[in-house]
Amino acid sequence: MRKSAQISVLIATLLGMSPGVSLAQQASTVQTPTFRSQSELVQIPVLVRRSGKHLAGLNAGDFTVLEDGVIQRIARFEEVSTPDQPAQWQEPAMGTFTNDLWQANGPGRVTILVFDLLNTPFVKQTYLRDSLMRFLDALPARHDPIMLAAFTAKGLKIVHFFTTDPAVLRAAVAKMKSHMSEVERSSELARSKEEATQAAISVVESQNGGHAEADDPEVKRLKELFQTVSDQHVQRLDLHRTELTLLMMQQLAQSLSGIPGRKSMVWATGGIAYTRGSDSVESPTPGPHKTEGLADTQIAEGNDLFDSTWRKLSDANIAVYVVDLEELTNPGYTDASFQASQVQSLRVTRGYGLRAQAMNGFTDKTGGSYCPLQQNLQNCFTNAMEDSGRYYMLAYYPVKGKQGWRRLKVRVANPGARVHTRSGYYFRGREEHHEIREGEVAQALASPLEATGIPVSMRWTQPKAGDAVKPEMRWLEIVIDPKAITIESDNQNHFYLSVTAASRNEKGEYKGELAKKVEGRLHPEDLKTVLAKGFVFRDSIVIPPGEIDVRFVVRDEISGRIGSVTAKLLQ
Repeated sequence: MRKSAQISVLIATLLGMSPGVSLAQQASTVQTPTFRSQSELVQIPVLVRRSGKHLAGLNAGDFTVLEDGVIQRIARFEEVSTPDQPAQWQEPAMGTFTNDLWQANGPGRVTILVFDLLNTPFVKQTYLRDSLMRFLDALPARHDPIMLAAFTAKGLKIVHFFTTDPAVLRAAVAKMKSHMSEVERSSELARSKEEATQAAISVVESQNGGHAEADDPEVKRLKELFQTVSDQHVQRLDLHRTELTLLMMQQLAQSLSGIPGRKSMVWATGGIAYTRGSDSVESPTPGPHKTEGLADTQIAEGNDLFDSTWRKLSDANIAVYVVDLEELTNPGYTDASFQASQVQSLRVTRGYGLRAQAMNGFTDKTGGSYCPLQQNLQNCFTNAMEDSGRYYMLAYYPVKGKQGWRRLKVRVANPGARVHTRSGYYFRGREEHHEIREGEVAQALASPLEATGIPVSMRWTQPKAGDAVKPEMRWLEIVIDPKAITIESDNQNHFYLSVTAASRNEKGEYKGELAKKVEGRLHPEDLKTVLAKGFVFRDSIVIPPGEIDVRFVVRDEISGRIGSVTAKLLQ
């Protein structure tokens, strides 16, 4: 918490609790009803095809789910077939701000088209835009919502929020302009061998006052030095670009996690930098890793960011469809564990091995597909949309254990059926590095989209009799959907939430932030109240002059789910 924060969050009161009594004091030894949070479930969207078409009519008994080779009992099963009906948004009540905008039946097939301006060369951007325009021109009249986003050097940009009108998206795409990518900018900084040699010769000649040859020992030494410094600088730029790309991916995952069902994300990219080390990405260890020639944090952030990005995409049931705008040949499948004894940091486009690992890392971990450049891009877009239209959703309760990746395999007892799903999921343990929590909240605060993992609504209220009123104080009420919160029935209905508030001015600057945590155990009667009415917090905050809105971020500290809502300040 920053001391300079101007927002003061006072004591929150949970609806239904007796005043003056702590939550821990209200814990009861009375047997509580069995209540398992839905957030404990492992959900697996499964595509089943035969002869290229969806295989309908299967039941739970036709499926076998294995986690690390052990058969799991399917707790929930559904064949999903999204109806061709208009996606409708809920209109919040007057004066209420919420991140829960979809109607109860969900939006149907959801597709996100990501135009990667950060990592795609200028010429390929034009090709992608033309292909996308042709796809939208040929898109049949349906009611499926599509969002268009762009990765830029300044962060995630929402070109157009969800719409079911292809013409509206086409107009938005037509307005997009190609830009010189950061890949091309960093490449311009790299010294070629010839440039490094000429620079070294010039230095030696100026020192000796005479002629120098390329094979001069001092020239060779300086040439290697110039190239090393140049390569390290480009490498740092590549790693920064990778970090920014992955963080934008995580922001999209946060914003889509509350939308039910399988979502398709088409990521059209020219490739990103990838760092790998002696630690397997599937079993990351928080903290720095010593590596020759690179800053400690670069390797740690590279591994951890790839891992956490795949985890967030997988948890949100987002399948990533990689459109590789630099690929010349299909890299095929490569194990995404990325185990290696030697650290390498290269742009994906500079090596087929690293390209295959990075690109298939996204598709393998999320259940998406790979689309090389030579394929018809319109078909890639169409397939991504169709895959989220008909599929099976399986779910089971995992056995608690060590934190880390767990392998998934799904079998179908039907001759000729082909199964496609993600290769695993990340089991979240109770212990979590504090930097992960802080980073996720910071992303939610800075994102152009609301996080939807926890439905949250908020409204400004009036002080009650006896409340201490101060200048610039605002009163509020926050309601949190209990179905998205982990309530541990085997631990006296234990819950643990954090609420962060940050005010923003007209320049988009956050003046400060303040976080508070609410942890307790619910008495059986209080549990009934919470399940019926939600977690209701009444609070007050002091907001400095010049602010235009306040963003509230709620995080379930047990499951890691996040929800956010931005409330405009009413004059």
